[in-house]
Amino acid sequence: MSIFGSMNALMKDPDARPGAPQLLIGAALCVVIYAAAAGLSGAYFLVLAVRVWREKTAKSAVRLFGYSILYLGILFGAMVFDRVVRPGS
Repeated sequence: MSIFGSMNALMKDPDARPGAPQLLIGAALCVVIYAAAAGLSGAYFLVLAVRVWREKTAKSAVRLFGYSILYLGILFGAMVFDRVVRPGS
């Protein structure tokens, strides 16, 4: 049961089950959050990579390396968030 189904059961009848619209809204919300996290952080990663390619300096390379570690953390965090919000999928 998703978090939306749990909230529905808490707010209404204890025997209530989440309906299809709630599940679709929950899934769409997770997709939007993951896509935003991956898209925005990936775009910034690409900007830093182009900067390394153009400048070819150690400073820009170190900045890209540091961000690559943060980038992985952002993506893994988004995946964990998706798993916590939708544990049944």
